[in-house]
Amino acid sequence: MKSRAMVVASMLMLVSVFTFANKSNDSQLEVVAQQSKSILKVIYQGTSNGKAVLKVYNQAGEVVFMDRVFTEKGFIRPLNFTGMEKGTYKIEVSTSQGTSVKSVEYGATEETKAVVTTSEASTVKAVHIAKLNAEGKYLIAISNQGENNVTVRIYDGNKNIVSNKRISINGNYGVVYNLKDVVGTPSIEVTDKAGNTTTK
Repeated sequence: MKSRAMVVASMLMLVSVFTFANKSNDSQLEVVAQQSKSILKVIYQGTSNGKAVLKVYNQAGEVVFMDRVFTEKGFIRPLNFTGMEKGTYKIEVSTSQGTSVKSVEYGATEETKAVVTTSEASTVKAVHIAKLNAEGKYLIAISNQGENNVTVRIYDGNKNIVSNKRISINGNYGVVYNLKDVVGTPSIEVTDKAGNTTTK
């Protein structure tokens, strides 16, 4: 795991080798899997500059990775789980503002993925929309199997459409939007090809 912090808003293509547990209301910390089967990204949004300590714990509660990151009101940090044992891992970010924790289950197998039936193959399982603590930033994370199409519409505070995009996805998907220049309080609407809509 290379020590590098990236303070950017990044589009993240995901796969289902990671599953997520202990979903909390803490919108400061989000963890999303990547196209590579063993890599995920930690997205942390703070309110001030300073140092953050990133730790990964295994099922026995042992620290298997630790890094110190300088955060300019947040950071995006890749983690590489290649060579790690399958199981539940706890990801913890500590700053002067407090501690945020998420858990992930690492190790979905190729055999498990191979038995997905045709009827299940293009299903959006869940859509998560969260306002991050950083000004104007919103996270959209979609749990999905197979190829799918979703439409993301963004409205300003007067209910005018400021963005309307149809996105093709394959596997899970996540993106951080910077909406600080949108007039009023923005709202986000995500619709899958079956017509199911999630709004925040």
